Amino acid sequence: SLISDFISAQSETLTDLTAQRVACSASERVKALALLEDCIYHQNEVLLADLHKFTDIIITQLLKESPIREEAITSINEVSSQLMPIEIASPLAVALYELLENSIQHAFTDTVHANYIHVTFTCEQMEGQSETRYRLTVKDNGKGLPNDIDPQASETTGLAIVHTVAERLSGALEFSSENGTSASLVFTRSERI
Repeated sequence: SLISDFISAQSETLTDLTAQRVACSASERVKALALLEDCIYHQNEVLLADLHKFTDIIITQLLKESPIREEAITSINEVSSQLMPIEIASPLAVALYELLENSIQHAFTDTVHANYIHVTFTCEQMEGQSETRYRLTVKDNGKGLPNDIDPQASETTGLAIVHTVAERLSGALEFSSENGTSASLVFTRSERI
């Protein structure tokens, strides 16, 4: 919270509008990550996080800033309540925030009254291997990605951050614009989280 307050205070002294917007966005990202603190638990001297709880909190926060009425967006949270190591949960929380913020801010119009965002986090044991594949997906039924944006090119700050998270987890990003937008972060681990 202190870092977010510092960034906000500094942004007020900037005269360039683009710099002010960037600073405000950075402040919001820091605030979102700070919300993860409410979802962290200690277990046998290990820090674990509940991403299901974090998803609920962050969706509630983001809907308050939605350009359309928040009651016009239904959220479906199918993220496991299983506690995850903070080393994995922290980058996933950053990706979750970016993908949800993008969806809530840009996917929907006031003309459609049945909007939804569906968030899932699944894991599956890979057949014949000791690895487990994890998939975080944020899907909406909005208007889809604009034609001039290539999600694999990291042209926007939010997508660049999600790409960085994917690299940190040695994962990959998958996008689909069929019936809205679906973004998935997929990574594998040799041990089950």
